[in-house]
Amino acid sequence: MKTPNKRILHKNMGRVGTTMLKFERIKDILKKRGSVSISELSKLFNVTEETVINDLAEL
Repeated sequence: MKTPNKRILHKNMGRVGTTMLKFERIKDILKKRGSVSISELSKLFNVTEETVINDLAEL
């Protein structure tokens, strides 16, 4: 049986994988600081505030 192509697996992660990586970073910030604003996350991840809100809603 052939091993799946890593590139294909990575490509299939898509938005969900990216969101999970963001979530891990957000958890780290919250552990250290206790809170973080949508605006701060927007700047940190270089995305719109709406994207941050949507990502958090998915979690």
